[in-house]
Order: sequence, then structure tokens, then C-alpha cells
Amino acid sequence: MTLQRFGEAWVARLRAAPDAFKRPGVTAVERDDLDAVVVVALGDSYVIVAPSRVIPLLERASRLELTDATRLAAELNRLMPEVSGWTPIGTAALWLTDSAPSRGPMPAAPAGPDDVAAVRCACTDDEWDECGIGAMRDRWVALDCGQPAAIAGYEVWDDRLAHLGVLSATEVRGRGAGYSAAGTAIGAALSVGLLPQWRSGVDNYASAALATRLGFTRVGYQCAIAMEGVDR
Repeated sequence: MTLQRFGEAWVARLRAAPDAFKRPGVTAVERDDLDAVVVVALGDSYVIVAPSRVIPLLERASRLELTDATRLAAELNRLMPEVSGWTPIGTAALWLTDSAPSRGPMPAAPAGPDDVAAVRCACTDDEWDECGIGAMRDRWVALDCGQPAAIAGYEVWDDRLAHLGVLSATEVRGRGAGYSAAGTAIGAALSVGLLPQWRSGVDNYASAALATRLGFTRVGYQCAIAMEGVDR
């Protein structure tokens, strides 16, 4: 039932057919307003969102290519020489949980602007951009000896999913700050009827390890590539 709710949320976000994740195979969604390709795979079901002229090529791609941004971009560059370049955005694992984890080693509380700023200053620009905390309204801070050590929050997707983000100050990593903040955010999301989602790059092993400790299960993948230019 939980995975079904997760699939329904992604159906709404991708504007796909209602049964897209209820049957195996590929479902294509034409979006001629996009200069990108997005593929979401849950089990044996794949939804492709792409410009209409690209979809016939994507429907012939292997399942491995559909969930590997680098391979998919290379294949489209080979098949579409009129396009100046398909560039991989990345491939991410999608994780899901329906229960709150045990309490972490650090206390956590709602985060104020100063808490967010303190953790932001203790991380790199790339880490800040990747976590998405800046755009999240609901955020919590884990405190190490009273000082902000990690921030976690979530963004609500289509009134169904709580898309999680977490960022720990560099000097306290490995001490449970991220776990404490994220665990609190997960519990808050579940308390208002949202389904927590975790998304991590397939090569981000630290994020995957934290997701596992928090009780998430990997249920699928999201792959995205961008079209840099085209001879129209």
C-alpha cells in the first residue's frame, strides 16, 4: 500500500497515466516544452518524460540505459547528430519509508534562520545546493553542545510526499547530527500524513548509508539528462 501511494505521487508529478507504475514496461509522457529527459523507474515500471521526437528513440533503449544518465546521454548523442549535445544531469536512487526512526544521539528542534545560516557557513556551496534545504519551509536543527550541527527539512510534493533534505556541518560528520535532524523531520512528515522520500546520487555512498540507518528502503531510480542545443 505504501509503495502504491508512492507511485501515485510520482504519477501526479510526471503527469503520467494513472496505471503507469502498476504495470511493467515503459510509459511515455510527451512534453514538448522540455529540453530534457526524465526517467523514473519503480520496479519493472518506467515512465519517460521527454519531447515527443525523442520518445521513439527512448522506447528502444535498454533498461540499463534508461537508468544511467551517462549512457543515455551518449546514446542520444549518437542517434541525434543534429543536437549539439545531451548532457547527463545525473542518476539518483529513490528511497521510501513509512515509519519514524529511533531517536538520534543529539537533541533536535525547529530550526530558525540563524541555525540554518550557521550550518550553511560550515559547508561548501555544492553541498548546500545539493541538499535543497534553502527552499524548504519546514526545517529542524540538531544541536551539538547547544550549537547547530545539522539541518534537515522537507519539501511537500503534490500534497503526498515529503521530499527530505539534510546537511551536516563538516566538522561534526560521523557523530549522528544528520541522523538526529533527519529523524525528527521524518517523524514530523509522517505526523501530518506525508510519505517521506529520500533521493541520493547513485555514487553518494554516505547518503545511501544514512538513508539505510534511518529505515529507508530503495524502491527505484530517477535519471535526467539535458539537451544543450538543437538545430531546429
